[in-house]
Amino acid sequence: MRTSTRILLGLSLCVVPAVTVRASIAPAAGTIGQCLPVIITGQGVALQQDTVVAVVIDIQPNRTPNRIYLGKNYTIYVAVFGSDKLAIEDLDPGTVAFGSTGEEADPVRPPVIRDINGDGLDDALFGFLTFDCGFKLGDMVGWLRGATTDETVVEGSNAVVVSP
Repeated sequence: MRTSTRILLGLSLCVVPAVTVRASIAPAAGTIGQCLPVIITGQGVALQQDTVVAVVIDIQPNRTPNRIYLGKNYTIYVAVFGSDKLAIEDLDPGTVAFGSTGEEADPVRPPVIRDINGDGLDDALFGFLTFDCGFKLGDMVGWLRGATTDETVVEGSNAVVVSP
């Protein structure tokens, strides 16, 4: 998934001809990072990244706490609530993933679209298999990431209690 910040390295950015290349950012633990477009100008370097829209999600809707049992492979339901920032019909279900980082599990089927929280807006209910989500004992947050049909990145998180 793409991230949300434009980082400028250098003192200033002027409007000058630029060359775009790809660079790799390696995350912790020696894994290979994703490639991000980099704009190199005569005045500095800028990483060109997308804006992220924060969405409200509810893992195991209407249950508290949101328990994840590692010993059972069952469907974890995650609701994505529509809002003034996100019309659910604009969310591309093919880009949605969920888990300890939001990139582990793909939905098991297309989402159910209905008003889950009673606010009059459509919401989407996705299901993900526990064993695909990558949770470990000690994890405290579940993440959902995806994109809209115009490629705007969306992400949301909710607290979880992970049990054996």
